[in-house]
Amino acid sequence: MHFMNSEGSIKVNPVHPKDLTKDDWIADLRSLFTVIGENNPYLYLKKRERGYLWTNLLDEYEKRMNVAKRTTDYLEVIFDAVQALQTGHSVVMGPNLWDLLYAVEWYRNAEPYCQIFSESIDQFYDYWKPILKEYLEARLFFEFEVLIMYDRGEYQIVDGHNNWLEKYGEGTTITRVNGIPILDAVKGAYEKGLLDYDFKRKWWHLWRIAPRHFGANAKFTIRTSRGEEKQVTFDSGPDYSFPNLLKFPEERLYTKIWEDRKVGYVRIGEFSEETIVEDGEYLLKFYKSIEDYELMIIDVRGNGGGTYKVWMENVIAPLAKTTLESKMYLAYRQADYVNKFREGAVIGPIITPRELENAPPEVVNGEYLIHEYPQVVEPSGMCDFKGKIVVLTDAFTYSATDAFALFCKETGFAELYGTPTGGDGISYSPIYYVLPNSKLAVRFTPAMGLDYTGAANEEVRVKPDVFYESEYGNWDELIQYVLENQT
Repeated sequence: MHFMNSEGSIKVNPVHPKDLTKDDWIADLRSLFTVIGENNPYLYLKKRERGYLWTNLLDEYEKRMNVAKRTTDYLEVIFDAVQALQTGHSVVMGPNLWDLLYAVEWYRNAEPYCQIFSESIDQFYDYWKPILKEYLEARLFFEFEVLIMYDRGEYQIVDGHNNWLEKYGEGTTITRVNGIPILDAVKGAYEKGLLDYDFKRKWWHLWRIAPRHFGANAKFTIRTSRGEEKQVTFDSGPDYSFPNLLKFPEERLYTKIWEDRKVGYVRIGEFSEETIVEDGEYLLKFYKSIEDYELMIIDVRGNGGGTYKVWMENVIAPLAKTTLESKMYLAYRQADYVNKFREGAVIGPIITPRELENAPPEVVNGEYLIHEYPQVVEPSGMCDFKGKIVVLTDAFTYSATDAFALFCKETGFAELYGTPTGGDGISYSPIYYVLPNSKLAVRFTPAMGLDYTGAANEEVRVKPDVFYESEYGNWDELIQYVLENQT
């Protein structure tokens, strides 16, 4: 394989990124498509969902490379190609993510990760950092004067600058972009943003619309609350910003008690291993303070992940009464590159696809190796909470937190309220690939996670036991719904 040398090490070429030619960039693009095409677990799953096979996009991207003139033009092609994979874990690593992971000793020492997070690649990233910073600011942080969010089937203008209420009115929705119905238009934005699935309405959508999706000069058809329609072009620029645009609580941990109802509530914003000790102490103190209560609400809406270890030790173990086990599985493509990462993974034995009733067709055909990946938690006995536990989820309950929701549902540890999770929760550590000429690193998921039924977690997500949609920005609505139905 051209992305490994004869010793089985990851191969990079001697060219410095500042000296890249058009041929070097095209070679990087082809290398990306080879390694992703052979090793990524989700290509056929995404074809079922989205209607296109990612590897078939190569010719179009090569055409764009051939007419590219500036470094940012080439970067745009690479970033668009990786975004088109349409998974939240698939990214070209920017300066912040690179620095975060390079600082972790494990990545610099464990094989084969140390071949990516090496001193030589870090030096190349020193060259890229100012270039990527400027590029990503233009790609990701160039905003319209208004904030357009998806809310229960509609794209609504929910906030803004420049007297936006006077100009556009409250309750105004977007119906078309450049004359195309909005639902059709967003299907073509797969290179510029991560689309999510609305399980209730059965269509794909963006959670927000920004200049990067359709261009800063896109013409939008808006409909006011009075039913009037007109076409507008929104002002845009780098000075517009919308902090906390999803309106999630900013505290990592937050608790509340309803003494009269005997209900305790805790919001957990992330499962970060960096704060596992202090968070564990905080949570245990809270659990003990409500041991005789009838209901505990654990809110993981907007919790984008972290590590399994944190929710196992800080949530499940203190509250569990018996040993709990979730039967998860990992399905790996049978390819040499991903195999280097699979060999070092702490996973269970290989099983046959016929043991899993709902396994996806591409897994059943024998191209994948399926490993057991059970998650077992023993009770710590540190708390004696006897009441019922309800967990709140939404589409931003993602990655390791998605796995937490699945564990709760499968084992009966808690009842789930809210909307389906974000997916891709059953996984081992992501894997990385360095483009041989530019030395840019790409991250992607190593294996397809299968739940206890055999279904692909990225495809089916974790469905709540009680479905409830909240109004955009109304964090308290679901909490009140649970209180009304459980007390």
